[in-house]
Parts: sequence; structure tokens; C-alpha cells
Amino acid sequence: MKRILLIGLLAIVMPISRLAAANNDQIPDTIYWNGEKYVLYIAWDVPSVLETYYIQSGEQSPFTTWKTNLTRGHIAYYQFNEFNGKVMLLLDSVEAKNFKTRMGNLWTEGGIDTTAVPAYFKIGSPFEETLSPVIDLNPTNITKVHTMQMGNSVAADWFSGVLMLQLVAPPKSPKAKTEEAKGIRYIEVVRGCMVRNVLVTENDKKQMKKLEEIPADNESLIAKKAIMDTYKDYRNYYLRCTMDAEEVLFDGHVGRFEQGEMPLAMGLWDNQPIVTPYSWIRDTCGPMFGHWLIRNDSIFLTSIDVHVGSEYYDYEAFPLHNTAIFVMPWKLPMLATWLSGDYAVLYGAVDSNSFSVQTYMVYKTQKIRVKDGVITRTDWSPRSFEEDAVQTTVSICNTAEVYSVEDDQLVEAVGKFKSPKKAPTYEGGLPMLRNYLANKKIQDERMKDRIFRVKIAFMVNCQGEVGNWQVISKGKGELFEFANIVEGVVKTLPGKWEPAKDKKGKPVDCWQYIVLTVKSGSLTNCAYGEE
Repeated sequence: MKRILLIGLLAIVMPISRLAAANNDQIPDTIYWNGEKYVLYIAWDVPSVLETYYIQSGEQSPFTTWKTNLTRGHIAYYQFNEFNGKVMLLLDSVEAKNFKTRMGNLWTEGGIDTTAVPAYFKIGSPFEETLSPVIDLNPTNITKVHTMQMGNSVAADWFSGVLMLQLVAPPKSPKAKTEEAKGIRYIEVVRGCMVRNVLVTENDKKQMKKLEEIPADNESLIAKKAIMDTYKDYRNYYLRCTMDAEEVLFDGHVGRFEQGEMPLAMGLWDNQPIVTPYSWIRDTCGPMFGHWLIRNDSIFLTSIDVHVGSEYYDYEAFPLHNTAIFVMPWKLPMLATWLSGDYAVLYGAVDSNSFSVQTYMVYKTQKIRVKDGVITRTDWSPRSFEEDAVQTTVSICNTAEVYSVEDDQLVEAVGKFKSPKKAPTYEGGLPMLRNYLANKKIQDERMKDRIFRVKIAFMVNCQGEVGNWQVISKGKGELFEFANIVEGVVKTLPGKWEPAKDKKGKPVDCWQYIVLTVKSGSLTNCAYGEE
């Protein structure tokens, strides 16, 4: 896999005071422990505690997230509490910002703000249940546990990592206030259990700076340096997960899987970094990146690279071979039977922008639906490798002068084109369009009591003819299927469209979209792009 250098901000832990003054999406999570209130330092290069739940469980996250915790769409409230002799991390409630509401088994695209207990979001253990919550703290031999309920709280037994906490409420002891308030508390958690808890003060950091090597008899300072190093490895691990992408080979074309929080090859280890041979809690750490092959409607994993390094943006990949039986007790290539869901493969090339920053320029997108490693559906944007980007099912008046209304999802689907002076409009206007769609209720029992939005793109040529319909809104599972059912209804629109106009008032070919809300099968709130 070719390495792409990402130039951006260095991973900086933002001061809590600055975070508190920022907007609500940047407020850190809160943890209560020993009667005191702490906040979690936010790091842009690692997922939040709750995000790791969705990474490992494979469930769709209801929160509107990006690659940084600063816009993760939620604020969580936790506590540490003793249970069966172990100090456990419990999730008490979640304050959701811009989150997707749940209707049945689906999340709608519309969002509301609310604070709710974990049960509202159906948050539970992604692991198999056993008769008792037995936990082996040896990471190489993790016993699966069942989620424990304590009132409305739920044990965060999915989480393993290192937390950085800072006291925000005045402690009861003046001495504690001096040490705790000016220091950082590092807590290592394995499967929800606290395994290390170390306070590092400003004075400790000064001593470490002065000493070239910590004396062997200074056990306290050695322990503090050790957990700080573990936290560094923990952050580096997740940073590398988002620094590169997994390569895909299809019909002689090389692409890459759309980047996520965890490489798809990690599915071989149930997306649990602590049980892999290269976890951050070991001497050698790094996430596994796969090389993939699409052949005969199936996906195969052909090889694996491990991305390792010691500093931010300083990493290298080395390949694993079948001889490494302790790492891969199987033979490659192998059918990726652990993959199920909707994925996107991006085909393009490396290029440099005007700032000389290397980026991956996408020219084709292959959206695939996978069940146990077998591809059950494929959609292309543009339609295939054999067709040009602007070729459609309708005749194009001038392929050199194609326009598009402005919309981010439309650009992602069809490419970037010039904006017209006047956008394509439906003859009779929106009232007639809405009236037609309002009488087209979809008779599908699965849509009962469900609300979601669908955005559909299409081409209007210079003569007002329409074609090349495609769903451009994002959705997974049944929502993806429902969107295509709605597309079939919208394609039956009678009448014509007024073509777009350029600056001289001349009719031109232009991409347009329709967006509408589906409520229990009824099509409402229809609109289209305007300039």
C-alpha cells in the first residue's frame, strides 16, 4: 500500500479551560470517582470511550461524528464503581448533540438534542454473555463477560485504553487539592476494569525532564513514566488507524476502502486491539491494514501490513506472512466471511493540491453491500469504469459544458462542476411536484412508524429530459434499501423539467437533486436544489 503523507495539526491535548469555553460539541466527557468529579482530556486522534463501543459492536452509531473527538456529537457521563472486587467503568448517561433518532431498528437522518440513559440508545455489551461477569485481566486471555446493570447505568466492558483525567470540583482534602488539581490522573482500563491508576503531578514531569535516566530505586517515578508511555502508544495506535487506507484490487483497478475508525482487517480480531499481537500494551504495537481482492462477487483478504512507529506521523508498514503462525493461524488469501454491511471502495490517484499537500483524488466510487464476504449488490458513481463521468442515460448537449447545483453529497457522487445561473426547475413548480408525490404512498409494512430522509440526484439535459437517477444520501441496512424504493417512485414523475440556464440565458445540461422526508411510507417535505 502506498503511503500517503497527511499534513495537518499535530496531536495536541487541548487544555480543559479552553474546551469548556468552546461550543458544546467540544465539552469533554465527565467521570465521577471517589466522590470527586473529573473530566476526560479530549484527543483528536483517538475515539471517545463510547465510539469504541460502536467500532467493536458493528452497530451503526447514532451520533454525527468526524475523525476528531472535537465534533463527536455526544457528551458522556461515567463513574468508576467497585463490583465483585473490581473497579469498573460505568456509563451513566449520554448527552447527544445532533444525533440521529431511532425508529424501530433504524436511525433517521434528522436529529435532536437530548440527554438519556444508555438503554435509550440500546447500548450493551458487544460480546457474548456468560453466566457470570468473570474478567481475566491478562489481555491475551480475555474472558467474555455480560453487561452489568446498576440502576440505569451499564458497565463499559467494551472499552480498553488509557484515560487522562483532571479534577474539576474542589476536593475535600486541602492536600489533595494541591496535588490532584495540578496533576493529571492516568487510568488504564482493560475490558471496563481499572488495572492501573497513577497521578502525575507537575513536579513529577519536571523531575523526568531533568533526569536522563530514572534511578532504578525510584519505583514511583518509574511507574508514572511507564503509564505515560502507555498512553502515548495508545494514542499513536489510533492515530495510525486513520493515517492510511486499505488497498483493494478489482478487475485490474487499484482502489482503497473508504476510511473508518478501524481498518477492516481488524475484524479478524473482533475489532479489539488489545487481543491482537501488536496491541499498544505490548512492546511492538500497530494496527493491521489489509490488502483486498474483489473477485467473482466475493471479497478476499490477500495480505496484511502492520503499521508501527514511535512518534506521531512517524510510522512504517511491514508485511505479515503466513509463516507468522502466532499472528495468523490461517492461510491467505481467504474469503472475508467476517465482513457484512455496506462499504465504499474509492478508485483514484495520488495528487498534490495548490499547497503541495498530497491527497487522494477519487474518480470512481464503488458502493457494495456485503453479506459474510459475498457481495450482494454493487452501485457505481459514475456508473462504471467504461463510462465517462458525465455520460448519462439521456443525451448530453455539450459534454464540455456540464453544470451542477451546489451540494456536497452531489459533488461526492458525480464530481465538481460549474454552478448554473438558474437551476433546473420542475414545470408547475414545487407545489405540483409535492402534490404528485403526496399521492404516492409506499405500501411497505417495514416503513410503518419510521421517519427518514432521502436525497436523489439526476441529470436534466438542455432539452429538459431527465435521466441517470441515483441515491446520494447515506444510509445502511434497510435504510439503504428503502432509499432505492423511493428512487423508483421519484423516477416516475410525469411532465418535464425546465433546463438550467447559463449566464447568457442559454439552456445547459445540469445535475440536480430532490430531497424529501419519508414518514410511514408517505413522501413529504419535497425540495430540490436552487441557485
